[in-house]
Amino acid sequence: MAREFHRRSRERNLYPRVIELKNLGNKVARIQSLEPLMKRCTLVLNKMNSLFNDELRYFPKWRCDDGLDALEMVIRIAEDRQVKVKILGGDDPD
Repeated sequence: MAREFHRRSRERNLYPRVIELKNLGNKVARIQSLEPLMKRCTLVLNKMNSLFNDELRYFPKWRCDDGLDALEMVIRIAEDRQVKVKILGGDDPD
């Protein structure tokens, strides 16, 4: 996926910094590691993003968890680099 992203970016004369991650741990455990952040309100989700909220509500029994998996990876990168991240999406007015 990263190679394809790089290729398409170069076609548009864009050169973003991409960090590739290999997920070696248990996906369920990685996603469950987000729970303490939510309880402390360090991670706040957009209530209007129904698809993502369905992933969260029905995890791990729902058919899709790609959004949660991607969120966990972003949080892990942010924590490793000690940066704050604000992800906007869905119908977020900010």
